[in-house]
Amino acid sequence: MFGLHKLRERKLEKSGKAATAVVISSEYNMGSGTAGYGATILCKMKLQVQPEGEPAFEASLDAWMDPPPSEGDSVPVVYDPADHSKLIIDRRAEDAQIERWQEMKREAADRRLQRKLRG
Repeated sequence: MFGLHKLRERKLEKSGKAATAVVISSEYNMGSGTAGYGATILCKMKLQVQPEGEPAFEASLDAWMDPPPSEGDSVPVVYDPADHSKLIIDRRAEDAQIERWQEMKREAADRRLQRKLRG
């Protein structure tokens, strides 16, 4: 099962379409898995996927995430245009968002240091 999920991820990363999805509902359980991303919470989500230039659609997705998303949160996804039931969390977009947050944090620390040095 795990190998099939990884195969689906690789296939969707190559040929899928990126979109933003809004969490309609989310249930989660603490777990011991990591899925390679450091996440320890298995989230079962119902999403409204909002592709650019196409009608929105609903889909279900189980994914390891930490923190788990709440109703109304946006999550980046990649979906199969031929089969909307096949989608994954877009980890590339998630990683880019984390990098932007870390850069903003570094810039804020630099500004505080500069103010301190000026007196």
